Amino acid sequence: MVFGRIWAHPTDVNTVYFGDVELWKSTDGGAHFNSITGSMHVDNHALCIAQPDPNFMVCGNDGGVFVSTNSGSSWRKCYDLPITQFYAITIDAQNPERLYGGTQDNSTPRTLTGNIDDWDVIFGGDGFYVSVDYTDADVIYAEYQYGYLGKSTDLGYSWDMIFSPYDHGERSNWDTPFVMSPISNQTLYYGAQKIYRTINGGSDWEAFSPDLTGGSGGGSLIFGTITTISPSPLMEDIVWAGTDDSRVWVTTDGGNSWDMVSQNLPDRWCTRVTADPFDIATAYVTFSGYKDDDLLPHIYKTTDFGSSWTDISGNLTDIPVNDILPDPQKEGRLYIGTDFGMFYTDDGGETWLSMSDEMPICPVLDIELHDGARKLVAGTHGRSMYSFDITITSIDNEENKPITDFKLYRNYPNPFNSFTVIPFEVGHSGHYTLKIYDVGGRLVNTVLDKNLTPGNYSVRFKANNLSSGTYFISLESSNSKTTDKMVYVK
Repeated sequence: MVFGRIWAHPTDVNTVYFGDVELWKSTDGGAHFNSITGSMHVDNHALCIAQPDPNFMVCGNDGGVFVSTNSGSSWRKCYDLPITQFYAITIDAQNPERLYGGTQDNSTPRTLTGNIDDWDVIFGGDGFYVSVDYTDADVIYAEYQYGYLGKSTDLGYSWDMIFSPYDHGERSNWDTPFVMSPISNQTLYYGAQKIYRTINGGSDWEAFSPDLTGGSGGGSLIFGTITTISPSPLMEDIVWAGTDDSRVWVTTDGGNSWDMVSQNLPDRWCTRVTADPFDIATAYVTFSGYKDDDLLPHIYKTTDFGSSWTDISGNLTDIPVNDILPDPQKEGRLYIGTDFGMFYTDDGGETWLSMSDEMPICPVLDIELHDGARKLVAGTHGRSMYSFDITITSIDNEENKPITDFKLYRNYPNPFNSFTVIPFEVGHSGHYTLKIYDVGGRLVNTVLDKNLTPGNYSVRFKANNLSSGTYFISLESSNSKTTDKMVYVK
């Protein structure tokens, strides 16, 4: 939850609004506040007061978008907006049209048809990881915050709780990872400060590892937790894990011994470790420095069980990386979800390309691939889910493969106050656009839109009427797109 903003009435100096868990209103200059939350959801982040009619207001919170026509005395919800904040998603292996996901403050919804208007909620709380048994689609596992794990055997209509971290005296992350073994459907791994394992579908659990973290770190917030687990699809004894305090581990003997292999990796939050589908000694790891204000992309690959790592961030701009997924049909092809959308590579990470021009700029926290259907799904934090049919996109069509025909260089100065210069290089004649987006993915300015011949160019961008903050530069041609980040300070 992110709130704590204040909004002044556009015409009445004594009226002010304040958003936190509830939405508050004062009509006496802030001396007294009354809640006007009414029928709205809690956790209020945004408020827009219309002009010239300030009775009309639009509020954004964890429950969606609400409208009032009487200064907040009553509210009406706006339905069917693709703004859901997904933490994690999954695809039913037997029915790829069925999509499931865990969401911020809005439980675990799913669709059984793949349509946009028939989603229902199957598990409460804040939703996180969810898994469907790949041998029996009626068996579903889901969790709510801090790792309370449930199981359904009737397609999600009734549930039994099968794991509580506090019953085991464990620390657990707000977004606690659990995964089903790709080799045995009855085996699941659950990450608290230790990894727990069940081999009978959750009836019994045992510690599968020691504490893999550096401890709680003290304080009132929960740190020192496992954030990602990846069993190898090639050998059951191999399991990888990562933690919120930068540790990466691997066991090659079924949990009897564990090796910490992150000594030469960044000291950052480990967002994902993913075992390779082609080679037992190969794995990929991603990090996010968002917590430490380090936005460099951190993607590493090992081919020797973590004894050495290679940075495969390539040409990516400075953005946290949240997930990485190797394509089991295309060795060298990797998909990633970042705070700035989805990217893929066909050369093992030397060159990264935008997944789709039609996808908005938004955080992608989880990606899943149904290999049989060649269906790739992205779970975004704020723009719901996006689905790609890889068989009809250019990335599976060699003759239509996107060509990187330009380079976008870092703007200067950055951060900037009134204006900045954006340099770039064009390798082929064609039509190019240079656009500026805000952090919500909204287009705020088209700086350039014209035909260019090969050469080096620069454009001057003046930040008229923009608020201070982070913005994204997008240079696009008919078959490629690249992005970078800039900061404007008034």
